[in-house]
Amino acid sequence: MSVEPPTPAISPPQEKAAGQHYSRLALWLTWLLGAAMLATVIAVALRFAEVESFARLLTQAQPLWLVAAFALQALTYVAQGQTFRVVLKAGGQHLSLWDAGKLSLMKLFVDQALPSSVVSGAFAVVASFVRLGFAKPVVLACLVLDLSAYIVP
Repeated sequence: MSVEPPTPAISPPQEKAAGQHYSRLALWLTWLLGAAMLATVIAVALRFAEVESFARLLTQAQPLWLVAAFALQALTYVAQGQTFRVVLKAGGQHLSLWDAGKLSLMKLFVDQALPSSVVSGAFAVVASFVRLGFAKPVVLACLVLDLSAYIVP
């Protein structure tokens, strides 16, 4: 008497062919859902925003003060980037001023998007440093300095 293993009744899932695309209906529904979400955000913003007050503020704005505000804001990113550059230079690494500014802008964005007392932005910068190939002890020194500069008043 021979015993044969049972054959599965369910066939294994077939993988998509390399050139196969999603159906047109699925693509249109995705775009439609995205447009509906955008329309909802705009409607809520217009309802709660004081459009008239904002328009009045824009007509009274003085361009020189706006330029000064933008320049001072840009200097904050340069200052944050300089802290990275000083620590990296002390560790024998080099980071350009432009890259330091981009990293500090990214840090601010992540800190605002994921509020966690600047920890999320600091770790995003550390991940970027590691990806750029900087030495890990120097990267950890940047992390410690960045976090201590925020925590210590």
